[in-house]
Amino acid sequence: MAEIVGLILLAAILASFEIVVPGGILGLLAFAALIGASYLAYAPWGLGGSVLLFSGAGAGILLLVYFEFKLLGKSKFRNRFILSSAVTGRSESVHSTDEVIGAEGVTLTAMSPTGMIRIGDQKFEAFSRSGFLLKDQSIRVVSRDNFRLIIEKI
Repeated sequence: MAEIVGLILLAAILASFEIVVPGGILGLLAFAALIGASYLAYAPWGLGGSVLLFSGAGAGILLLVYFEFKLLGKSKFRNRFILSSAVTGRSESVHSTDEVIGAEGVTLTAMSPTGMIRIGDQKFEAFSRSGFLLKDQSIRVVSRDNFRLIIEKI
């Protein structure tokens, strides 16, 4: 009997945490715990008791999750874990073309060996072929690798 109650409580806890840890894994584990409790209830109470336990505990867990959503929606706790608006920012770096090869610029960050550089008035992500470079050092673009530039110290 203690195992059955323990599995039902485990299912309720796992279903409750599914709200803050999305992905479905905790919900599947809660369902498995509920199936395990029903399986253990079959021996003492038979098929009817097992089905009644599964239905009743499942309904109770669904009610718990429903009220948790209702209460969580009005709490300060919600703001820490649930995204309430869309992210509308954009990156400052520009995707480069082959025209920047040979261009000279300056490092905006320390290159260890990657960082940000400025060529003209545009920022680019870059990789230093010369190893570590300090901020504000003069560089030249020697090639391009997908979205970042390969640079060397002048």
